[in-house]
Amino acid sequence: MQPLDALTTIHARLAAVAIDADTVLDAAATVRAPAGAKHGANAAVAVDTQDLPRISLDLSVTPPIAPEPAADARSSRRDLEVIGKLGEGGMGLVLLARQRSLDREVAVKTLRPGASAAERDALIAEGAVTGFLEHPGIVPVHALGLHDDGRPVLVMKRVDGVAWRELLLDPSHPAWDGFGGDASDRLDRHLEILMQVCNALGYAHARGIVHRDVKPQNVLIGRFGDVYLADFGLAVRRGALASAMAGTPGYMAPEMALGGEVDERTDVYLLGATLHEILTGRVRHEGRHVAAVIARSAESAPYEYPPSVPADLAALANRATARDPAERPPTAAEMRRALADHGRHKSSRALSASAAARLPRLRALSEAPSGDEAERREADALIAEIRFALTVARDEWPDNPAARQGLEALDALLETRRARAARLEALARDLDPAIAARPRTVVAVAMASAAVLVGVSALFVSRAPPPRTFLLQSLVPFSAVAIGTLVFRRQLARSAFNRQTAAGLLIGTGAMSLGAALAIPLGVGTAAVMCFGSLVFAALEGFVSTTLFPWMRWLAAIMLTSAIACALWPAHAFTSFSVLSSLAALAGVGFATRGVDARG
Repeated sequence: MQPLDALTTIHARLAAVAIDADTVLDAAATVRAPAGAKHGANAAVAVDTQDLPRISLDLSVTPPIAPEPAADARSSRRDLEVIGKLGEGGMGLVLLARQRSLDREVAVKTLRPGASAAERDALIAEGAVTGFLEHPGIVPVHALGLHDDGRPVLVMKRVDGVAWRELLLDPSHPAWDGFGGDASDRLDRHLEILMQVCNALGYAHARGIVHRDVKPQNVLIGRFGDVYLADFGLAVRRGALASAMAGTPGYMAPEMALGGEVDERTDVYLLGATLHEILTGRVRHEGRHVAAVIARSAESAPYEYPPSVPADLAALANRATARDPAERPPTAAEMRRALADHGRHKSSRALSASAAARLPRLRALSEAPSGDEAERREADALIAEIRFALTVARDEWPDNPAARQGLEALDALLETRRARAARLEALARDLDPAIAARPRTVVAVAMASAAVLVGVSALFVSRAPPPRTFLLQSLVPFSAVAIGTLVFRRQLARSAFNRQTAAGLLIGTGAMSLGAALAIPLGVGTAAVMCFGSLVFAALEGFVSTTLFPWMRWLAAIMLTSAIACALWPAHAFTSFSVLSSLAALAGVGFATRGVDARG
């Protein structure tokens, strides 16, 4: 939102040149002072119209192609003969003429009959400024004079080509033949053209001239890739005040909109606005009405470019079109160097882009829950390729933001991979049965030996022992496990496999002893205790088999068989329980000591 005083200034300046603020105007069209107004260009180069030579040619006839005169009429022919019309606008005409003395075609710029004195002075001033600036990137002026009727005549090189704007609108235009390249990507060619415009402007600035209307429409592209900055009709001396509203609203610098002093940085702004059009395909300031467009010029807010625009060019375009002239590149030469730096960094940007395209695949491989050997090899190859590309890109251009960000992203991804690998390694170590295998074996063998001892003793008795005796017998394997776990606690604590094995043995044997102890006050028989204990063991081992150690399903099956046998044949419960629990204990020792892990 523009402040009220800025809008008031803009409306007043438009009114001064007889333009209504609500006029719907093409943002790429030049605003000029009306007939009778004083033009800033008049002061750019002093011209004494009395000293201008007469240029005689027939301005009333502008046939498409003039017939070749007869040989006997050669002596009466003028040196310049109009043979066609190249363009027209307002009171101006641009004609195509043949210069006989040098056998060449030239462009002749003049006015329609009835043009005002101010328009006459403006064209003379434009011719004087353009002729004053002899540079390969500025259209050469061959002659400046007056026609017999007093109209100014400006004779210039005929540029056989098109306005740059046509190439911006049509990537396949035939005029691109002089530049080569691929129609799908013309950015580098446009930047080459812009750098040549910078060269021409730099020369003009060195001679104290500010163009004030740099835009693609005022740049001519020849058939062989030659580039010319044209239309110095708004040119002023460096340091002049923009007293009257003049310029192209879509590209206009704030000091042009509000009436400040113009200098080289004003033209740098116009170069930045042209760069913006190259990058986006749109003029820098847009709007429906002329006042709204110029208000955006006065504000010159930074533009947020899409990710597809190279970051360095986006930053340059915003810097060149900064509201404060002090924040812009100080000269056209500096602007050109920044554009050239972009070209020199093309390889670095390509490497960065190549690495960025590989990062998503590497990220997907790194985040996958598990990968086979082929995927691991692919990930290792991607890491090497990405790091190489980004390192070379950074070495070629140390300030390459994409290379810096890419290396940071790669390092973060590798750190995540390392952390994940460390977690997986710790998990694998936790489940590694080889760790502290000897202490675990001692505890398991002690428990199994105690269980087998109790089981063998059952073969030599004729009846089941009373609950108190059974309680004492059940404490034997529990005590063996408890003592072994206490003795080897440090070794067993080193891995989850050993901790869970010890915990399972303690819970199982402890549950049997607890059941026997509870049976005494309840008056429950030994057969019922053994049946209950077998079910407890079967349930515990069945649960563990579904979560940690699948091999425990065999132990669960044995203990379930013991529970069924105790229930069906209570008189033989002690024998059934003793034999089957001993078998389960021996099987458990076998599985545990030979290191069957959680995958079975």
